[in-house]
Amino acid sequence: MSSTAIKSLIVLLVIQAVLTATMFARDNSLTAFTPHEPLLDLQLDQLSKIIVTEGKDSLTLEQHDGTWVLPHFDHFPISDSKRALFEDKLFTINKPYPVGNTEIAAKQFETSEEKFKKRLAFYKGETLVENLFLGNSPGFKKIHVRKGSEEQTFSIEFSSYDLQTTATAWYDRNFLKVKQDDLSKLELKDITVAFENGVPLLDGLTDSEEPVADKLDDLVKQTTRLTFSDMLGTEEKKSYRMESPILTFTLTQSDGSTVEYLFGAPEPEQKKDGEEEKAAPAYHAVLKLSTAPFYFRISDSKIQDLLAWKRSDLVKAKEVEEKATEEGATEATSSQEPHENATE
Repeated sequence: MSSTAIKSLIVLLVIQAVLTATMFARDNSLTAFTPHEPLLDLQLDQLSKIIVTEGKDSLTLEQHDGTWVLPHFDHFPISDSKRALFEDKLFTINKPYPVGNTEIAAKQFETSEEKFKKRLAFYKGETLVENLFLGNSPGFKKIHVRKGSEEQTFSIEFSSYDLQTTATAWYDRNFLKVKQDDLSKLELKDITVAFENGVPLLDGLTDSEEPVADKLDDLVKQTTRLTFSDMLGTEEKKSYRMESPILTFTLTQSDGSTVEYLFGAPEPEQKKDGEEEKAAPAYHAVLKLSTAPFYFRISDSKIQDLLAWKRSDLVKAKEVEEKATEEGATEATSSQEPHENATE
C-alpha cells in the first residue's frame, strides 16, 4: 500500500472518529432531555423576588405577605394579569423537543448569558435559584428560551412583550375598584345609597318619588369602578392641596369598615413659554384613600363627572300618580254620563 493511500485512510479514520464523537455527544445531550418535564419547576408563592432585565434596564418584583409588589415604586401591588404571566403561563409550560444543545446554538437563538433579549432571575430569600434567558422569536407569540442551569434551548408559546421593565406596565389598575356586592352604603354630597345584596337603593325617597334607575347605576359605577392615570407615590406634596379637598365620598363595606375618597385640586403647574414662566392648569385631581398610603392622579373628565352629581339627578316623580290622576278623570267622566242622559 502506498504512503498516499495510507495517509488518505488515516484522514478518513480521523473524520469518522470526529463524527462518532459528535453524534455521541448529541445523543448524551438528548438523553438528558425528559419529555413532559416542566420547563421551570417553580411556584410563585414559594419565590421571594423576580428580577426582569432587558438591556441595561431592570425591574424588581418582590413578594410581601402573599402580595407581589414593586419595591422601588413604594411597594405598589402588581396586577392579577401580571401574576398570571407566571402562575398560569410560564410555570405551566412543559419542555418541548429542544432546538439547540450547545453554547453556539444559545448564541444563535440569543439565549446565552452574554447575548439575550430578556432575562428572568428567580430568588428564594436572597438565593438565586434559576435564570431564564429569553431570546429571539421563531414565529408569532413564540420565543426561544434557555434555563441558566441547562444547555438546551427550547421554542415555546409565550410572548415576552408583557415582561416590560417599566413599572407602570405592572401597576394594579384595579386598585381603586370595589365589588358592589361587598358594599352596604355610598355617601356622596347629599346623596346616600344603600345596598341590599349588591342592589343600590336610593335613601330618603318620599312617597311621591322614585329613583332614576339608569342614573343611579351610573353613579355607582363611577364611584366603585374608579381608575387612575398614574400612581404618584406615598409622599403628600403641598401642591396637592389635600387640606382643602374639592370632593369626598365614602364607601361602607358589608363588615362596617369605611373607605374615604379624598380629592384635591393641584396648584397650577409652572411651565416655560419661551423665557417666561406661566401657570398652566393641572387638568387633573389627586386622590387619597383613607385605607392606603398612595396618591393617585385622576383625569379631569372623571373628577368633573363626580363633581356634577346632584340628588335631583337621581329622583323623579312616581308615574303611578299620573296614572291615578288619569283614572280619576276617567271615573269622573263616566259618572257624569248617566246624569246627562237622565236630563235628556
